[in-house]
Amino acid sequence: MNAKNVQGIICLVLFFIFTHQAWAADWKYFGGSVVSKGETIINFYDADSIEYSYNGNVIVWTKTVIPAEIEKKAREKEVIQKAANKVIKGYTTPYFKFIPYERDTYVEITAWEEAVNHYKINAKTNILFEIDCADKKIRMLSGVSYKNNGEIESNSKNNDWNNISPESNGETLKNILCSAGKTSKATRKFGY
Repeated sequence: MNAKNVQGIICLVLFFIFTHQAWAADWKYFGGSVVSKGETIINFYDADSIEYSYNGNVIVWTKTVIPAEIEKKAREKEVIQKAANKVIKGYTTPYFKFIPYERDTYVEITAWEEAVNHYKINAKTNILFEIDCADKKIRMLSGVSYKNNGEIESNSKNNDWNNISPESNGETLKNILCSAGKTSKATRKFGY
């Protein structure tokens, strides 16, 4: 085999590895809210992107979607069936460990997770957060806001640390991720 063939094979392998990583996500629900102009959003974090530091901080990607975008897919029979099967087998989204709901809501929110994980649903935002578990602070490392048609509206980077407000989505995200980091055997991915 000549050098060009070997280089080509290596490039293809790297392409497929990085392409898979870009598409691989495990979106988990962590709340919703009403934002500017009365618009409702639903928040998810990517469980596959979670990185725990040696100092106890957590880095995670989040995304927000508009309910109408997700409910179209979440109402499909296949999605509802997948969600119901997960719940029957004992799955509980991490959100419910902190905010208890009725069983019907478990299936609905699990259907939202199934929909956002398996279908193209336009994000309103994608934000990379860092959470300081010990000091209960959060900051945005990078963020993108999208227009309703999917085009980029704005980019942001490296904001200052902010206190996490009580009873907020930030507090829910902190509770989920910081408690998981204490009990998880997750590999520490960054070391400051």
